[in-house]
Amino acid sequence: MALNLTAPGVYIEDLPSGTRTIVGVSTSVTAFIGRARRGPLEVPVPIESFGEFERQFGGLWQRSELGHAVRHFFQNGGRSAIVVRVESGGLESSGRVPGDLVIAASDEARALPSFDHLHLQVTHGGGGNDYTLTIRAENAAGTLLNDGAATPAGFSVVVPLVATADVAAAVAAAVTATVPPVALARVVTPVPLLRPATTNAPHVVSSAGVARLPMVNALTLEAANRGTWGDDIEVTVTPDASGATFTLAARLVDPAGRELENEVFHNLTLATGAVNNAPSVLASRSALVRLTGTPASLPAAAVTSRLQGGSDGFEPDVGAYSGSESARTGLHALDAVDVVNLLCVPFPIAVDVVDETERAGFWSGTALPWCRDRGAFAIIDPPPSWASFDAVSSDLSNGAGWMSSLRSAYGAQYFPMLLAPDPLQENRLRAFGPGGAMAGIIARTDGARGVWKAPAGTDATVAGALDLSVLLTDGEQGVLNRQGVNCMRAWPGAGRVLWGTRTLLGTDTGASEWKYIPVRRLASYLQQSLLRGTRWAVFEGNDEALWSQLRLSIGGFMQQLFQQGAFVGKTPSEAYFVKCDKDTTTAADIDAGIVNVRIGFAPVKPAEFVVIKIQQLAGSTG
Repeated sequence: MALNLTAPGVYIEDLPSGTRTIVGVSTSVTAFIGRARRGPLEVPVPIESFGEFERQFGGLWQRSELGHAVRHFFQNGGRSAIVVRVESGGLESSGRVPGDLVIAASDEARALPSFDHLHLQVTHGGGGNDYTLTIRAENAAGTLLNDGAATPAGFSVVVPLVATADVAAAVAAAVTATVPPVALARVVTPVPLLRPATTNAPHVVSSAGVARLPMVNALTLEAANRGTWGDDIEVTVTPDASGATFTLAARLVDPAGRELENEVFHNLTLATGAVNNAPSVLASRSALVRLTGTPASLPAAAVTSRLQGGSDGFEPDVGAYSGSESARTGLHALDAVDVVNLLCVPFPIAVDVVDETERAGFWSGTALPWCRDRGAFAIIDPPPSWASFDAVSSDLSNGAGWMSSLRSAYGAQYFPMLLAPDPLQENRLRAFGPGGAMAGIIARTDGARGVWKAPAGTDATVAGALDLSVLLTDGEQGVLNRQGVNCMRAWPGAGRVLWGTRTLLGTDTGASEWKYIPVRRLASYLQQSLLRGTRWAVFEGNDEALWSQLRLSIGGFMQQLFQQGAFVGKTPSEAYFVKCDKDTTTAADIDAGIVNVRIGFAPVKPAEFVVIKIQQLAGSTG
C-alpha cells in the first residue's frame, strides 16, 4: 500500500519478503478398502484411531479382514487412515413406529407338506368397530394347505378396532380363543400398536414364514446403511405436549441388551420444509436411522419398535474393490481425497470369491496405476498360495506367476503372513495379512526419522504379532530379496521385524533407479509438496521476478530437507539443485504460458549389505 506522505516525518512501510514457504505434505495417510459390519458405503471416511473405526464401522467382524488390518495399523504406529466400505447386495434394516403387526408361522404350520408362507388379509367391519383378520398357510403356488384331514389350514379371527388398544394382545387373545385344526400362527409383535390400515390386500413375507400387516399412523424408518447390524436398533417416538412435534430416540444395543450407542433428537416435526423436519435432520445428523415414510399424524403416546430385516449381502467381487471412476465407488471413492500416501486392500484370506488371478489383476490393472497417478504407494499382502518358501520360489520362477504383472515402482510385496491373536476367536492365533501392520511401521518410521528412512531394520518391530506363518533362513530370504519380496524375520531378542525395503521393481536383474522404497516415496513426497506449495505462481508474470521467487521458495524447502538428512552430500550443492531461469524457460515457453523448474536431488539409499572386514596383524618377530 502506498504511503500518504503529507507532513514531514519518518514513515515505515512493511514490504513483502518475496519468499513463500513450502510446507511438506503428510507422508503416511493410509487408505483401506474392504467390507465392514456397518458404516457409510462407498464414502471415504477419515479416522484417527481404532476406537473411531469401531464407532463408525462396527469394529472387528468375522466376515471381513478390514477391521483387523486397521487394528494392526494403529497398533504399529499409524495415525491417520481413510476407510472406504464396499459391499455387494445387502439390505437396510427397517421398521415402523408404532410398528407392524407381525405374525410368524407355528411349528405345526411349518411341518405341513409344501408349506411356503403365511398369508394375512384384513377386512374392516361395516360399522368400523372391528376387523376380520384371515390367516392362511399356503404353498409357493398360493394353494391353501390342509392338515391331512381335509380341513383347510386357515382361519379368521375378529379383533376389536380400538385405536389406542394393544392390538397385538387382542390378536393374540383372539388367535388363542380360536381353535383351528392346526395352530397356524403366533403373534410376535412385542409393542403396543395402533389399528391396521384399511385394506383388503394380502401381506406376505415368504422366505421367513412371517407376515407383516402395516399399521396406520406409523413412522417408517430404516437403518442408516446396510447390514444386519440394523436389527439391533431400537427406536422410540415420544410426542410432545403440543402434539405438533416429537422426540425420536435411537439406541444400538448388543444381543445382551447393553447399549452401544444412542441418539436423541428433540423438537422434530413432519412439516415439509421446516428447519426441524424429521427426515432432513436424521439424514444429516444421525448415524443410526433414516426416516423414509411419514404418516399424517403422530401416535398418541410414546411407542418403541425394533428394526428388522437387515442383510449383510455377500462377499464383494473384485469389481466392487476396483469400483467405478464415474460413480466414485470402490478405489475411486478416494479420488475426492486430497492426499493418500499408502494403499492397503485386505482381501479375504480364502480365495473362493476373489481368486489370485483377480487379485493380481486388481493391483496391476487398477490400484498400481492409480497409485502412480496420485503419488501413493501400495502395500500388497501375499497371495494365499504363498504358504511356504518353496511355493513362493516356484511361483517367482514362473513367468506367469503372481508378481509377473506387478512390476511397478509404486508398490511393495510383503511376506509371510502374521500370526496374531484373534479377539473374535478367544484370542487364538491365526494368520493375518501383513499389510495393515506394514503400513503402521512405515507411518511410525516417517514420524520418527522421515520419509527418506527405510522402513525396515531392528527398529521396525511388528507389534501385535506373536509369530510368522513361515520362518525363513538367511539363504531363503536372499532368494526372495533378489526378486523384490520384502520379508519379515524373527530375530532373537528383537522379535518379529521387517527386514526388506524394495519396491516391486527391486529385483537385482532390473537395476531400476526406483529399487528402494524410501527413494520412491521421497520423490513422491517432493512432487506432492512442491505441487501444492507453488500453486501461488499460477497467473503470475512469467519473468525473472517469478523465477527468482520460485528458486528461493523451492531452494528453502530443499535446504530444510538437506539439513534433516534427506539427501546425500556434504554441501547443498552436492545434495540438490534448483534451476529456474532463461535456460529452463525459453521465449517459446513464455509465449505458451509455461514456466519450467528443474530440480535434482541425491537420495539416501539404504545400506542393505553391511560388510565388516577383519584383518589379523602379524605378530612381531623381533
